[in-house]
Amino acid sequence: MTRSSHLPLAIIVDDSVVEMGYADAYLYSVLGEANGVYDIALFPDSDRAIEFVLSNRERVFMYVQDSTRREGSVIPAWKALRPRSGPAIGYHSHQGDFYTYVIDAFTPEAGAIFAGFSFSTDEKQFISAWSEKDPRIVLADKMGLTLSWKREQTIFHEIALKQLDRWSNHGSLPISSETLRFQPLAEEMMALCGARSEALDHLSSRQFEELVAAIFRNHGFDVELTGATRDGGYDIVATSSTALAREVALVEVKHFAPGRPVGVGIVRSLYGVKTLRRASKAFLVTSSYVSSYASREFERVIPWELEFVERKRILDWCASYLGELIGGQHAAKAEDETQGTGTYTRLQPTSFARG
Repeated sequence: MTRSSHLPLAIIVDDSVVEMGYADAYLYSVLGEANGVYDIALFPDSDRAIEFVLSNRERVFMYVQDSTRREGSVIPAWKALRPRSGPAIGYHSHQGDFYTYVIDAFTPEAGAIFAGFSFSTDEKQFISAWSEKDPRIVLADKMGLTLSWKREQTIFHEIALKQLDRWSNHGSLPISSETLRFQPLAEEMMALCGARSEALDHLSSRQFEELVAAIFRNHGFDVELTGATRDGGYDIVATSSTALAREVALVEVKHFAPGRPVGVGIVRSLYGVKTLRRASKAFLVTSSYVSSYASREFERVIPWELEFVERKRILDWCASYLGELIGGQHAAKAEDETQGTGTYTRLQPTSFARG
C-alpha cells in the first residue's frame, strides 16, 4: 500500500503487521512526520515486494526488513541460482537473504534498516560493524522503530531523512564495491516471473530480451544476444547443432503490454529477414500475443519456418524453471556444504516444437 505515486519510497516487508491488521496504525506511526517528503509501501511477503521494487526501483531509497517475516518462493530459488558467501542474518536467514538477493540486485544505492527482535548478539555485532563501513546499513530496535520511541537510533523518521539525503547524493558517497557488481541475472527474472506473472510486465525491454535469451539457452540453444542499439530485424541468434546439421534461428522479441497484439507488419518483417539471411527458422516471442490476422497469414509456414511464442507459453516455462530451482535447492545446499561450491540449476534441453 502506498500514499502517492511520485515521492521517494521506503519499502517495509513485515508479514505480522499486515496479516494481524496493524498496517494502518503502523503506517500512521511512521508517516506522521513524513509530511510529503517520502512515501511508504508495506508488504507481507518478499515476492510481492520484489515485484513492486522492480516497477518502482528509481524511487526506492530505503528498506525496512523484519527479521521474522515469511520468505516466499523466489528467494529460495535465487539461492540455488547464485549462492553467495557471507553470514546469514536474522531468523531463518530471512533478513540477510532479502538484503543480498533483492536490494543489491535491483537498488544498490538504497539503504537498509535491519529491524527485529530475533537477532543474536553475534548478528547484532556483525550488522553494527557493517554499518560502520557502509552508510546504507542501520541496525534498529523494532519496537522502538515502530512506536517512534525517543531514541535517536530507532526513530523511523530520523533514519529515513538521513538515508534519503544519502540516497539523493549517492554519487558522492561511498557504497561497498561488492554492491556495484550485482545486477539481476536473466535467470532470476525467470524465477520471479514464474512466481508472479505480473512481474513480466515490469521488466524493461532489454531485461525481457535477456530473459528470452535465457529461456532459449535453457532449452539447449547456443545464444547470441544482439546489441541494445541493433537494427537488424531480430534480437537473438539461437543456434542448435546435431551430428548431422547446424541450424540457426533468428528471434525477434517484443515486450508489449498484455492487451496489445503483435501486428502482421512485424511478423512480415521478421519472415523477410529470415528469408534474406537464409536462417533455418524464425521465432516471434512476445509478452502479449500475435494478432489473429498475422496468425492466419502465416499459418502455412507455422511452425516449420516461423514460430510464435506468446505470453502464456513464456510464463509456463518460467513457472517450470522456478519449480526446477525450488525442487533442486536441497540438493544444491548439500553440495555447497560438502564441496564449498555453488550450483547452477537449469531446465533440461528440450525442443521448442514440443511446447
